[in-house]
Amino acid sequence: MNARKIILLALLAIALVATFVNFPYAGLILALLGIPAGLMVLADAQVRVLVSAVAVNVLGHAFDTIPGAGPYVGTFIGNVGIALAGVALAIVFKNLYARLTEVADEPGRCLNSPASTLIYARSTRELSDGRCKASGWQAPL
Repeated sequence: MNARKIILLALLAIALVATFVNFPYAGLILALLGIPAGLMVLADAQVRVLVSAVAVNVLGHAFDTIPGAGPYVGTFIGNVGIALAGVALAIVFKNLYARLTEVADEPGRCLNSPASTLIYARSTRELSDGRCKASGWQAPL
């Protein structure tokens, strides 16, 4: 059992316990445990996780109208939605960080966007052989 599965099982267990027992920082714990889970999501599953987070948070309380068990089901799904919100935010910020710190290592691809030129150099230009030449300072790798 790897760390990702342990964190996900802990998230589900806390969401289930918080459904029946009211403890004050359940939402904070769920959101904070979602952050390392989001950092461990593989790149090919990120879109599915983001869409799932939105769907669970939007449709979470659809079961509240079921007599008896409905509020509990809705609360559990809402708690899972809080955890997925933490996962989704970690994915978004991980991708934002990766975008801002990427280096032009592929031939023929110079970074000319304003954000990247602020980070890497004052200006970049493509040479005739496809390499990028930066003028000014370069960030350490």
